[in-house]
Amino acid sequence: MKNYTVTLLLSCAMFASFISGCSSSRIETTNPENRKPEMTLRVASLDLAHYKKRIEKKDIAQLAKTLKDQNIDALTVQNISRYPGTSTRIDFVDELASRTGMRTAFGEMSNVNGHQTGNAVFSLYPVLAHSVISFDAESSPLFESAVQANIDAGIGSLTLISTQLPQKADSTVLENCFKKLTANAGEQRNPLFILAGNLPSLENFTPSDNLEPIDIEESAFSPVMWKIKNPSLKAAAANNIKTSLGTMIISQFDLYRPQ
Repeated sequence: MKNYTVTLLLSCAMFASFISGCSSSRIETTNPENRKPEMTLRVASLDLAHYKKRIEKKDIAQLAKTLKDQNIDALTVQNISRYPGTSTRIDFVDELASRTGMRTAFGEMSNVNGHQTGNAVFSLYPVLAHSVISFDAESSPLFESAVQANIDAGIGSLTLISTQLPQKADSTVLENCFKKLTANAGEQRNPLFILAGNLPSLENFTPSDNLEPIDIEESAFSPVMWKIKNPSLKAAAANNIKTSLGTMIISQFDLYRPQ
């Protein structure tokens, strides 16, 4: 009888341990915080506004190497100058696309006497569609605007916007601009949305509740990337590096399938 009791107690303990193990496993797999990302996406942003020299092939070659070394999947560039039809000028968009194999989406801001300015999105993933978002109604003196690209990120369509906001805009103008920039995000069921460019300092402007800035580690820069608040799109890290064309901001995002 004694041996039977001991055997029964051991069996109960083993069963309880088994049930406990199963319960903890179920909790771990259903907890979103413990899920592994479906994929990671490294996005960089570069503003050419302060680069006053003529951009040569060597500059673009160095940038292409940096993008490869940093494993960049997508790049936004603001204030690009192009000279269509001028053979003596290097076309920044075409040359960088040729050297990196990236797809491109370009949005024109102005075109005066053969000098075209605009913003662009470069992506290793297919660009499904793109469009220009104009800020004309917001008193944009330099014809500032944005280009929006819808990218096939594998687990869904990701919206990446490269924008040049109106300079010295007050909070009312900025609010109207951001309503335009985020209009499409509100119509999507599971929006994957990243915004990059000359975004305002958080001291002067508070983004809407559905947006959050990407903090840059060990940097005095104002955030130049914001993302929509969505558990399927999480910012993992951000830093900046020096390039021959200026400071480039790099953010890494973890993407999850919606549950």
